[in-house]
Amino acid sequence: MLSGSEIIDITPEKGVALVGYPRYKRKNIGVHDPIYASSLYIENYLDNILIISCDLCYLEKKFVNQIRSLISKRIRIPKKNIMISASHTHSGPFTNLKVPQLGETLGLYNYSYPDYLESLKSKILKIAIGSYKNKTKSTICYGKGIAGKELFVGGNRNDPKGLTDPSVGVIGLKNESGILKTIWVKYSLHPTLLQADNLYVSADYVGYLREYLKQAFPEAVMLFAQGASGDQSSRFFRKEQSFDEAKRFGYEIGKVVKDTLETLKYFL
Repeated sequence: MLSGSEIIDITPEKGVALVGYPRYKRKNIGVHDPIYASSLYIENYLDNILIISCDLCYLEKKFVNQIRSLISKRIRIPKKNIMISASHTHSGPFTNLKVPQLGETLGLYNYSYPDYLESLKSKILKIAIGSYKNKTKSTICYGKGIAGKELFVGGNRNDPKGLTDPSVGVIGLKNESGILKTIWVKYSLHPTLLQADNLYVSADYVGYLREYLKQAFPEAVMLFAQGASGDQSSRFFRKEQSFDEAKRFGYEIGKVVKDTLETLKYFL
């Protein structure tokens, strides 16, 4: 098996509005922590796949299809084998292709930034090609950890005693030298530790998860996949809505990822 990964900064410029709370005007006044797009390319003798994750609230289907087409032409991978996802941070930029007309009727603030989207498209294409070109022989592991109410991290958004999914999906890929090069993490929790009063660009707790794993595994690129988080929230488990609390969440999940990786067996 071959694999390669890349990461790139996709932080918007000062003044670009933050999405997530459309009833508030939130043009950012600076960057608390950069936001990133990261990619993972995997190939074996049967097939190949490409996974891309972005520290963004969402990406429209039309935009995703445009990127898939561009990538498919450049590295000869079927469009259906390209997965592009967003972490759902509520402190990232608007990524509308156009401003929705309905928003104006409902008194919502919506923005469109064509220049940012063109830049984003180019950057995603760049890391897709980069992860394809830097692929090397690899071994892989996968498993699951637990991070939920017992860590005061997250759970059901409507009932603190309700059904939850505390699982932390983990995939690790090492190169031939045994160095961990890529970490894929799946967790189901809205990145809304930061609320409408925050005017700084941030990846929310996902940024701190990346920070923790970078300290533990300096050469690894992290990809984050948001799970089915419709009813998963920090609402009943956070002490406050702040960067400090986002750090606590990210570090707690990071510890679970690290501990899980250190117990898993790698195979070809």
